[in-house]
Amino acid sequence: MRKIKLLIILLCAVVQTWADTWADSNGINWTFSVIGTNATGIKPTNRNVISSTVTIPSKVNGYTVTSIDDEAFRGCLGMTRVNIPESVTRIGEEAFASCTSMTSVTIPNSVTIIDDNAFYGCSELNCIECRAATPPNGYVDVDADEQMFSTYNTATLLVPPASIMEYRNAEGWSLFQNIESIPYWHSYWTDENGVIWGFYNHTIFSCSNATGEVIIPTTVYDGGVSVGIS
Repeated sequence: MRKIKLLIILLCAVVQTWADTWADSNGINWTFSVIGTNATGIKPTNRNVISSTVTIPSKVNGYTVTSIDDEAFRGCLGMTRVNIPESVTRIGEEAFASCTSMTSVTIPNSVTIIDDNAFYGCSELNCIECRAATPPNGYVDVDADEQMFSTYNTATLLVPPASIMEYRNAEGWSLFQNIESIPYWHSYWTDENGVIWGFYNHTIFSCSNATGEVIIPTTVYDGGVSVGIS
């Protein structure tokens, strides 16, 4: 019986969530939900102080930020660019909708889901850099006016060089009329010996964490896609 009670207590502790807040050095107050070691559904509570570039924190009060809340920045007219940390895996519904001053955004390779209308109504968004090798899942229903973006005809979508065709065939992403490679794209890959290789345009430019004899690879991997080294 004592073991059962202990198990119940542990299970309750695992699923326990609570709300928390954090203020950054720019005067932006953030609220989020804590689940385990993660901070989910982050959003600012004083959007009126936001101007120019906004950097969403990767950690708040020691918790890792993993998702941006629904309507988190909706209608934030002072924001022209947003930096999303590599820890984020999900961008919520209408998270940046109607941010009409936003001109560019970089979506990190950690993002796997972009919810409905996340960037819809961002009429000045002309450069979208998505660093994910696999296009993030995003729901699009043109007839129902539900789209990730609203500048498919005017914006440039920048993606990893090896993923251009995948984006051109992916739901939601294929609507972009102009899909190009990210300029000066560089990536890092860790081999089976723990050696970290930096490469760009089929050329290795760095090697770290190596001990003893090192064999230069002829093939490296960028987000699971093999890249030959010349």
